[in-house]
Amino acid sequence: MNETTRKAPTIRDVAASCGVSISTVSRVVNGREWVSPETKERVQKAVNDLGFQPRGFAQNMRRPNPSTNSYGILLASPSPQIYHDDLFMSILHGVGDIAEEESKSLLVARVPQHYRTVDDLPAIIRNKLVDGLIVGGIPISDRTIRDLAAIGLPLVVIGRYPAYSRYSVLVDNYGGTRAATEHLIERGHRSIACVSGPYDIYSFQDKVDGYRAALSKHGIAIRPDLFVEEEISGDPVEAGYIAAEELWARQTDATALLVLDSQMRIGVFNSLSSRNVIIPDDLAIVGYDTQAATSNEGGFLTNVSVSGLSIGHAAARLLSDVIRGRVGERLSITVSTDLVLGRSTLGASAGSAR
Repeated sequence: MNETTRKAPTIRDVAASCGVSISTVSRVVNGREWVSPETKERVQKAVNDLGFQPRGFAQNMRRPNPSTNSYGILLASPSPQIYHDDLFMSILHGVGDIAEEESKSLLVARVPQHYRTVDDLPAIIRNKLVDGLIVGGIPISDRTIRDLAAIGLPLVVIGRYPAYSRYSVLVDNYGGTRAATEHLIERGHRSIACVSGPYDIYSFQDKVDGYRAALSKHGIAIRPDLFVEEEISGDPVEAGYIAAEELWARQTDATALLVLDSQMRIGVFNSLSSRNVIIPDDLAIVGYDTQAATSNEGGFLTNVSVSGLSIGHAAARLLSDVIRGRVGERLSITVSTDLVLGRSTLGASAGSAR
């Protein structure tokens, strides 16, 4: 019996699989133009499932020192909502800026929600179809990080992950939240509530530790009744609403509130609106946002501002240096935060808040 050889999938196969045009597949694979997040995810899934390799890549891999001329971005997120997140889009644009400078393409993929083994990773990573990888998002397990490091691709992580500490870009979440809490204390607040995501996620851990450090510095008791921790693996906006409702149900004497996630803040504001709470007369509020989101607040919200663009630039430059052997065995870059003051805290002091 003659053995038939399975033909390698073509770009036409990918297009047919996900119901888009060949030109759309080409744009996604080469990172040349923006397409909608939903279409991009559908095309990349088809690429991974079929094991498609662009012709230029296949030719390039036959060279003595192959390069894919592309960077990979791997996201850990429970849902496609991350593609609508201001911080992620800002980071992606930052990485894209550096990739464009270096004539690199970008391939974006997500960690499967129910990750078990390295075989669950996208094919572009398992088969090393990128020159290097930037990893970020929540939640992401230490096991996933270790599996990624074991593949052998140059790797940069965004955030603090003890399982991999060689090359990372961190955000000064501790310092940012501490500064925000001290601002509220300087405004006369002593009953400062806090709404957070899960403490076992390192970014929230750093934020909560900064909040608690500021209270301790000023001799203010850390009160469990003023702290609400809510799971965000589903809908973070709904999680913010649920957390706020739980806080109000406790009937605390809080005069100020710190919300440690931009999506949770939306839910918190929905809850406040339903209860006709006036900010800052009834309650002073500090949020946590990207600089892009901050510019749209019209000076209302006091918030800890994070530049996703700076994070993206730093991560891509570090990855480029790692690929080229320009850095030592370990390097961690910290991106600072800014406290942007607005009417949500400046309009009233603790004496005038409820």
